[in-house]
Amino acid sequence: MLQVLPLLFLLSTGAVLLFTPTVLGGTSCSCNRGYYVSSCYCSGSSCWDSCGQCPTGYYNDQNFYCMGSNQCSGYPSPKSPCKACDAGRFQPNVQQMYTSDCQSCASGTWSLEGSATCDKCVVGRGQSGTDNICRPCVVGKYQNQKIHTTCKNCPLGKTTYNDQDDGTGKLTVNDCIGCEIGTVVTTNNGQGNVLCTTCSAGQYRTTYSSNVGDTCTDCEVGKFITDDQSDPLQHDNPMDCNTCPAGFQYDTKAACVICEGGTYQDENNITAVTCKQCPMNTFLADDKGEGVAHDNVGDCMDCPNGKFAPPGQRFCENCQAGQIQNGTTASCVQCQSGYYSTGNENECISCLKGKYQRESGTTYCLPCLPGEYQNVEHQASCHFCPNGWYQNRSTGEHCYVCPEGYLGDVSHTRCIPCQEGRAGATCQSCTSGQYRGGSDNARHCLACPGGWSQEATESSTCYRCVPGKYNDQTNQTNCKKCLIGYYQDDTNQERCIGCNAGTYQAKEGQSSCIGCVPGQSQALKNMSFCVDCVVNTFANVSGLSTCYPCSFSRPLSSAGSAVCRACPSGTKSLGSGTCVKCAAGLYRKEQQQNNGGDGGGGGDGGDAGTCQECPRGYFQQETGSASCLPCVPGKFNNGLGASVCKDCVSGQFSNVSLSRHCHTCLVGQSSTPNSARCEKCGKLCGELLFLLWLSRTGINN
Repeated sequence: MLQVLPLLFLLSTGAVLLFTPTVLGGTSCSCNRGYYVSSCYCSGSSCWDSCGQCPTGYYNDQNFYCMGSNQCSGYPSPKSPCKACDAGRFQPNVQQMYTSDCQSCASGTWSLEGSATCDKCVVGRGQSGTDNICRPCVVGKYQNQKIHTTCKNCPLGKTTYNDQDDGTGKLTVNDCIGCEIGTVVTTNNGQGNVLCTTCSAGQYRTTYSSNVGDTCTDCEVGKFITDDQSDPLQHDNPMDCNTCPAGFQYDTKAACVICEGGTYQDENNITAVTCKQCPMNTFLADDKGEGVAHDNVGDCMDCPNGKFAPPGQRFCENCQAGQIQNGTTASCVQCQSGYYSTGNENECISCLKGKYQRESGTTYCLPCLPGEYQNVEHQASCHFCPNGWYQNRSTGEHCYVCPEGYLGDVSHTRCIPCQEGRAGATCQSCTSGQYRGGSDNARHCLACPGGWSQEATESSTCYRCVPGKYNDQTNQTNCKKCLIGYYQDDTNQERCIGCNAGTYQAKEGQSSCIGCVPGQSQALKNMSFCVDCVVNTFANVSGLSTCYPCSFSRPLSSAGSAVCRACPSGTKSLGSGTCVKCAAGLYRKEQQQNNGGDGGGGGDGGDAGTCQECPRGYFQQETGSASCLPCVPGKFNNGLGASVCKDCVSGQFSNVSLSRHCHTCLVGQSSTPNSARCEKCGKLCGELLFLLWLSRTGINN
């Protein structure tokens, strides 16, 4: 059965609202926007819930459903509260559904979260923060009016004090004052925020401070204030500056300190007072412990017998080691260099030979180190052993001389052989032309042998003479160059070698000779040049000592020739460089003379001295010819070596060149002498010719 029950509920604001719950049957029920679920119960197919109106200052923009398992949809519990309006906003009505139903507070008013109305700011308060809540004015601000959004800044140089701020905010400008006496303004951001700082130790201020840069006054020199930026009442009057009492002395403007041991202070009310030294041969042991132990000269006690103290000492004492008493005075003096003491002597002790002491006021002497010596007492230093001397022990009174060829090393503790390039008693440098190696006797330097030299001094070796140079003496600084016509192809040699015949050398300092080029020769040794081969001689290879005579087949050459020439065409060789012309009827070609490999001499050449005869059918009427001429038609030559060709006689002819004989004209033909052909003739001529032919043929009938 469905029922409607009136219910009352008490809100958090204390207001009681009447509402009518909605009860729905079935499996779910709901509350509308502007309401909230106060209770929810579901069982089986039935569901009940109670809905309440959202109060003023609140709203709800969702529907809520009561479902099975006694749960309201969208929330983890069956009770779904309304949402509060934000601070700075208000809502005067109930049952509101949206955040837009919350209204903004007017300027100069404010509200807390969930407010139904806005309130005005009162004096001493102003709005601040993102929530615009009206809060008490902070230090350095005030508010003397209502409905003002922000607090006002104190005037420049003034503020409200932290210790006077009760949290309610300052109401008037009169609440803003400067920094009190004994303090100064140390921070002012121009917005009224001021920080007051108490004067430092040894300072005071008698007026209010309103500006950054105001300072405190230093106490009079010799007076102090102990408090340091803590209590303004201890810095508000110059009388706060104090003087040191007896037993104390002025240290800084912040404090006095008790006199240290050996001093006292017997006066009061004295500025910049300092402690005084106890008199000579008195002492005061307390050291800054109690002021009453330093407030009278009588606090300084006399030294016991046998001890002394300079003025201002805590204790009496003997002279310390390294010192002796200065006569009868109450002071000590240091032992001078070269002396020492152990503290029990009346006089300083002299350093013995072999020892020294460079410093004054010491308790011992030092031994001379190896390499040093000292042969006199009470000395402040030792001497290094001189060059050529050594000392290999400490406390040495003298040094020992090094043997010849040895020298003391840099430590002077031992002798070592002279270094390479040096020798002798004092290890003198070897001169130019001399040397001494590490394994050589150190008593003297050695002369560079022949074939060697040394230009530098202090050398450990000599240098070999390079090819092209020599040294025929010892102790030389440089090697000599081989002269022209000579050479040397080896190192460290004492002489040069003369150039052989067929070679020469025109420069000094050379490692080889040069062979004479083809066309030249040199028959002598040690020469600086070669000579050209004379006319009709030749040299066809390098390095010849003499030129060869030209051969019979090649009898000719000019001066400086590498080959000989054959006689020219039309001539023949007579030997000894002579060629003659071939006679008429004879000829000779040059190429006929060059047969046979004679290397330029030409060999003997069997035809070199012979001209050939013109063959049959040829002739040559000129001398010195390289060829013969052919006999022309109408002429013939049937012999060798002809200087002219013969004419064909009448009745004969020669119709070609190179003819060896003439041909007889046929019957009925005739010719004149030197004819190349026959001509027809008359009856009588024919009969005569026929008879002539018969007579030649030997036919009698």
